Amino acid sequence: MQAAKDSFTVELRKRLAALAPARTASVNGVVQPAILVTENSSVTPREMAANCFWLGFGAAQAARGWEAQSPALMTMECTVAYRTQTSLDGSGRGRALAELDGELLAIWSPGTTAKLDYTHTPASELGSNVFWLRPKLGEVADESGTMRREAKLELFFYAEEGA
Repeated sequence: MQAAKDSFTVELRKRLAALAPARTASVNGVVQPAILVTENSSVTPREMAANCFWLGFGAAQAARGWEAQSPALMTMECTVAYRTQTSLDGSGRGRALAELDGELLAIWSPGTTAKLDYTHTPASELGSNVFWLRPKLGEVADESGTMRREAKLELFFYAEEGA
């Protein structure tokens, strides 16, 4: 399952870097595209860096009808949280959120990438793909002068050997 999450995350980072090269985040002094993974960080939702896309992965399970198949087609929910940076007067929050919404929807297509093993360099192909459905944008939350949204989508992939 880790290979599916890694492949998905790396692909989105590549797409964001091509679409919006200025949308970056510094993690431990390394500047990278602003696609961050919550399980790799100790921040709470209120502490999440603004103008970044934060990925959170749910539990993986066999897709309906695939429970007895080998390898099983797996499904996993992914939540993408993001929020705007506030200005002193709070202006431009709506435009900033619309820009983040547009970038999120743009990097989601096409909804597939090769599944790679990133435990060594260079990464090696695992012979299958990770694919996903279009994200469903949630309601906007206005929190202390910043606007926040979550989007949810479903990932699909084949279980790795031994998983």
